[in-house]
Amino acid sequence: MDDALAFLEKWIEDNAAPVSAQLRAEQAETLAERCMRDGAEAGFSEEELEEAAAELSEGTDLQTVIEAALEKAEDDEYADEDEG
Repeated sequence: MDDALAFLEKWIEDNAAPVSAQLRAEQAETLAERCMRDGAEAGFSEEELEEAAAELSEGTDLQTVIEAALEKAEDDEYADEDEG
């Protein structure tokens, strides 16, 4: 489980880029599917990745975790612009 969690955290860090609120749900779905494929290639089952997502987010699913990461990336981008 710890390996799946580490994989998921790194995958999200590498793949969650700012996206507008209008596109966020669609992009989260696409990225969740890609994460499942990448996870399978790395030796993780869908169940392991969903359990890791639930651990990251107090019980939500992978798509919801990714959608939150996309929102955070957008918020961080705006914060960086405000500081610059």
